[in-house]
Amino acid sequence: MVHISDIKLIRTDTTLDLSQKAEKGIRPESFQAQTSIQFALTLENIWIVRNQVVHNDLKINHLAIVKNLEERVLEHWHILNPLLLDDTGVVSIPRWSFPPPQVLKLNVDAALKDGLATLAVIVRSDSRHVMNGWTKRYDTTDPCTAEAAAILWAMELAKENNYLKILVEGDAKICIEVITEEAATIPWRILSLVNIIKVLALEFPAYSFCWVRRDANGVAHSLAKFASSLPSCFSCNSSNLPPSVHET
Repeated sequence: MVHISDIKLIRTDTTLDLSQKAEKGIRPESFQAQTSIQFALTLENIWIVRNQVVHNDLKINHLAIVKNLEERVLEHWHILNPLLLDDTGVVSIPRWSFPPPQVLKLNVDAALKDGLATLAVIVRSDSRHVMNGWTKRYDTTDPCTAEAAAILWAMELAKENNYLKILVEGDAKICIEVITEEAATIPWRILSLVNIIKVLALEFPAYSFCWVRRDANGVAHSLAKFASSLPSCFSCNSSNLPPSVHET
C-alpha cells in the first residue's frame, strides 16, 4: 500500500519560483486555476502509483515520480498561461526531447575529478530508450576542453557504429556555438578539437548540434558523474544502466 507520506509533492523551491513568476503577469483567477491543476495532478499521480504498487508490484522511485509530476504540472501551466517564462524570456520546460524519426540523438557531458575528465555519451532514438552509453577518461582539467572532447568522441562513436543521421546535444553552450556558428574567435584550447569535429561532421548524410540546459541533459550528466567515481570506465545499454542514471 502506498501512503501519501511516501509521495513527495513538487519541490518547494520550484513552486515558489513559479509562483514568483506568476505574479509578474498572471491574473489571480489564472493562478487559482494553476493551483487546482497542481493539486489535481498530484492526487492523480498518487492514485496511479498506488494502483501500480498494488497490482503490478511496482518498486517506488521517488525521484522519478517527482520529476515526472513536475514536468506534467509545468506543461499544463504553460498551456493555461504562456506567460510562464524564465528569466531570459524563454519558456522553461526543461526536459529531454525526442529526435525526429530515423535520427539518433547523442547526448554528451563531462565530469572533472582528481585531475582527469570523464566523458559520457548516451544515444537514444525517437523511442526514447537508451540504445548505448559509453564513458572514458580524458586527460584535461579544463571544463571547456572536456566538453569539446565529449562532442568529438560522440561523433567518432557514431561513425564507428554506422549511424547515418545524428543530432549531438550537450549543455556546453560555448562549444556548441563555436561549432554551429561562424565565430570570429574560437578559444585556442579547443580550436583543434572544433576543427576536427567540423571535418568529421561532413562524413554524415545528416547531422546537427544542439545546446540544451543541464536539466535536459540529465542522463549524460549523471552517467559522467557516476563513472568519474569509478576506478575504470565502462559501456552500457538500457538493461544495465547504473541505478543513479535510471533515476534521471
